[in-house]
Amino acid sequence: MTDRASARDWVERYKKAWLSNSPTDIADLFTEEAVYRPTPTSRGWSGHDEIIQGWLLHANDPGTWKFEYDVLAVDIDLAVIRGVTAYDPPHGTYDNIWLVRLAPDGRAREYTEFWIERPKPKE
Repeated sequence: MTDRASARDWVERYKKAWLSNSPTDIADLFTEEAVYRPTPTSRGWSGHDEIIQGWLLHANDPGTWKFEYDVLAVDIDLAVIRGVTAYDPPHGTYDNIWLVRLAPDGRAREYTEFWIERPKPKE
């Protein structure tokens, strides 16, 4: 059963992997058959090999972003996380909703991200 503490633990491990871009840290987040959808309409990446490959293809350099989040809701195996990601210029700031289905061992079976870029301030 997913609770707020297990959801926060998963997000903190995600942030660690985001900083390290280590294939081991990435794989440790997901079950072997997990699906990672970087957008809700994408086919996504299935299994460790595809998830690691997709992650590294879109990797952010450490120190080029800041991320804040809140666990909005948990129900059975689903965690709903709201995040705000602020990238260094010239990149923008994004509002995120993550839907994360956690396995009993705390790894994600399914991850789907919804994001929208905030309007940039007019100069």
